[in-house]
Amino acid sequence: GISVRKSTVKIFQDVLLSNPEYKGRASACAKMLRQAADPKEDDNIRDLIHELFTQLWLEGKGKTPVKSATKPVRDRSSADTSSTNTPNPVVPPGVELVTPNSKLSPDDEVTPNASTARKRMRLETTIEARSRVSSEQMVEVVMEAGSKEVLVALLRDLLFGFSDSDKDRKANERKRRKETVSSHCSLLVQALIEHLLSWEENRAKFTPKKFGIRIVAILRTVAVFAEVSPSTVKRHIDTLVPYLKADNGVPRDMETEIVTEVCGCLHRCAPVMTASDVSALADTSIGDDMIKITYNFASGAIDAAVRALSSLAQHAEAPAENIFTKKLLRLAGTFYGYLFKNRSLTNDFSKKDAKLRTNIKRALSVMGSICRHYELGEEEEDDWMDSVDDGDERETPSSIAAANLIEGCYLIFLGYLRKIDNDTRCAALRALGGVFVSRPRLLLVMEQAGSVSELMSDEAGVDLQVQALRCWREILLAEERRVDSGDARAKMDANKDITLSNKISGDQDSDATIVGGVMSQSKHGRRLFQLTSAPTPKVRFAALDLLSDLLRQGLVNPMEAVPFLFGLQGDVEAPENREKALKLLIREGEKRPDMLRQRIRAGVKQAYRFQRIAYPSREVTAVIHSKGETVCIFSQVFADCVRSSKKQKQGLFRNLLKLFETEENTPKVVSIKKRKAGKQDGEEEIKNDKRKSSELPLQSFAAQVLAHLPYTQLNDPLFIIYHIQQICGHSGVQLVDKLTSFLQEQGVPSVTVHDELNTEEDTLELVARKKEPSTSEQVVVMQTEEFNIQRFLELCEEAAAFVLLLRLKAHLRSVYHLTETRCAQYSLESKERNDKVISTTKVIFDKSLPSFFTNTKENGRVVDTDGLIHVYSAFRKLMRAEQTSETSNLELSDDEADMEDGPSEKDVKPSPDSVMDLATPHPMPGVMVAPAAAVGVAVDRPAKKLKPSPDPAAAMAAALPHMVPSAMMHPSAGYRGHGMI
Repeated sequence: GISVRKSTVKIFQDVLLSNPEYKGRASACAKMLRQAADPKEDDNIRDLIHELFTQLWLEGKGKTPVKSATKPVRDRSSADTSSTNTPNPVVPPGVELVTPNSKLSPDDEVTPNASTARKRMRLETTIEARSRVSSEQMVEVVMEAGSKEVLVALLRDLLFGFSDSDKDRKANERKRRKETVSSHCSLLVQALIEHLLSWEENRAKFTPKKFGIRIVAILRTVAVFAEVSPSTVKRHIDTLVPYLKADNGVPRDMETEIVTEVCGCLHRCAPVMTASDVSALADTSIGDDMIKITYNFASGAIDAAVRALSSLAQHAEAPAENIFTKKLLRLAGTFYGYLFKNRSLTNDFSKKDAKLRTNIKRALSVMGSICRHYELGEEEEDDWMDSVDDGDERETPSSIAAANLIEGCYLIFLGYLRKIDNDTRCAALRALGGVFVSRPRLLLVMEQAGSVSELMSDEAGVDLQVQALRCWREILLAEERRVDSGDARAKMDANKDITLSNKISGDQDSDATIVGGVMSQSKHGRRLFQLTSAPTPKVRFAALDLLSDLLRQGLVNPMEAVPFLFGLQGDVEAPENREKALKLLIREGEKRPDMLRQRIRAGVKQAYRFQRIAYPSREVTAVIHSKGETVCIFSQVFADCVRSSKKQKQGLFRNLLKLFETEENTPKVVSIKKRKAGKQDGEEEIKNDKRKSSELPLQSFAAQVLAHLPYTQLNDPLFIIYHIQQICGHSGVQLVDKLTSFLQEQGVPSVTVHDELNTEEDTLELVARKKEPSTSEQVVVMQTEEFNIQRFLELCEEAAAFVLLLRLKAHLRSVYHLTETRCAQYSLESKERNDKVISTTKVIFDKSLPSFFTNTKENGRVVDTDGLIHVYSAFRKLMRAEQTSETSNLELSDDEADMEDGPSEKDVKPSPDSVMDLATPHPMPGVMVAPAAAVGVAVDRPAKKLKPSPDPAAAMAAALPHMVPSAMMHPSAGYRGHGMI
């Protein structure tokens, strides 16, 4: 809860501010930063976390650890200063700490100006020491988190999260924190640079791996400030540039991260540089260093280097033909020529040597990054659109220039996309992503050619599907960043051809909606939903990533997407997919609470279908085992989005229970159009029967969901039980009569009198006790061709659904300790009692069903008559027990209801006929039938005279041994007859 999290943050605040040597500092800070970055987090807790880090890192209210490695401070204070409680600050080497009690040398002048200078020196020294400690702690947090995103989110919220229009009571505190962060960023960056240099000076003391880990963490932390406040990092660029030479003596993977982070800092700082800054960098070897990176490192470092080089080449104050532009275009010409030369070398590069394959992928990566980041000149739009429509690779290396580079790259990339080997195709698709970011309308050309559908089809293969989904997502995010950063507005203002009316109507930026429009098309949208159920987990994750951004940008209908998010809750073997889909469900549930209730039934169906598709060899299940407990796959969604609302809960229960309702009493009307098409009534009936048969496993899945949802109030299971009783009391009784009438019409021996009340066992129930009941002489007619086995199958499938319902009722009663009287007293009209669930029994709901078919060598797949008989027997027994319990509850008076709660003997005065009322007269003389409410069965036995008992339940127990065979005396015999339940 919120109060618990708030108390936890306050505890950590006390610990971190008072104990600088706390070993769990980095881990605690990283977790609190992740919590603050969570969009769902409460604003009060987020403000509390922000206040903690403001005090800890920016205001310097925490105690400073004393390090033995620090150079001793020349302290000339008097001996009595040991009684002060202020800790000694960590002072950089070579700085002398001056205190109020310091003794002045003869050369010192005692003037008011000298006193002010000493105070300023003391203050500056303390702030620098605090900044040094804070910067080191930031580095440790970045190392612990493994990413800089949490720290970026914190500083961005502190710097830009406050608006002048904020009028709430926290506005003044946020404004103060913003001013504090702004004034301390430069000091923190300075401390980080000093920390970096101190590690360089002591490089020999560490192993290359340990040294590399620390250097990467420091540069990553510097990159945080380059992202949120680039002007504070710009003045230290000269210190960072030497790392681009990639001769740092660290492992290869760490070298890649170092050059990537430094290139990122250059890219962020380029817009705030002056013309003299760019000119000074041009005189260094920085351009050649970034060119070398494209030849020697992987795609991530290549993209960072090209982006940094492009930012310097396109600086607002730099000349058009600057050194960086020349180097970039020369690089583009080199790699374009290599791709052009080898475009027709082979159709399958997997058969070529590894060096050639690596060079081809490197060339595609470099050219894709250039197309993405460098604003190339363009020809008239109609001209180059017509040329790419023709598909003619007319741009040779000698004719390539900045104006036609995009067009030439698009055609070259398409050629490599048509190759056979997946590695080359994936690299070409990544490169095409850069083209689409720069020229979104080229995606329309590709879509019209059918390439988008082809890349997302099953024939494309797993790797190409994943790359395609990532490519579409990168384009969406790039367009979003372009619009949010103001680049789109700046480009629009710079274009004098755009009129004011076009600016108002939004036609000036129509490219921003192209990608979303293509992805939201019906055919691509349906395919994206299908890919969320792909057999491969990484395809599902990529599809979910893209779907998340489409939902956030409002490009997908949430009503269509929510069932598929529910379906991913069944991804029991990929918890990262379940967690991501859960976050999206919770977010959509908070926006549109009624939508979850409306789509829950479709969501349960999709979860069932998902497991059938994604895990074909595994049994479909609605529960998972987490931390030693068995929980429903929808438990978290129910707890976070549904459980707090009575309307939402009951709507969810009703929608799931509707899966068990039949429409057999509703006549099927065949339209005139269908009759003209030649469809007969029998064909329609067969289609409906197949639908019912396919829904039986789904009904079993839904029953398991209802059995294991985390209920906290007894009203929830009581509501479900109430509706189960309503369904069984209406449709279940009708089905009993239909089965009885059908068997009599088919010549199967049954009870002598029409059994309207289902008070006794019939012939099929008796033979169901055998291992192979279909071989009994009493039911030999069922093996003949005249017996309508297909109709019996259909009726038994309906009966199996009622078996699941009644089994669900018994499960809920057992788990939540509900008596039959308590269930009978529940009513939708009566005032509900807010009884909370105190303790439950850990019982797994049994959703197993018998097989209605068997495979034989002679006839293949045939109907299993034994399975049908067992289902029929179990259904009648459970319905008999249900009807008897309802009858007994209706006859209970208020006094009898009180007796169930534990009456005393003197309060009970049984009548002489009270004991005999427990037995039902049988048509045969001298034969009585035991009440079916006891075990769900009735067996012909001579009645034994019973002694009066003060408790009807005790009388029932005394009568059972004389009326029921010992084989049926198991407590669960009424529900587990013949291995059915």
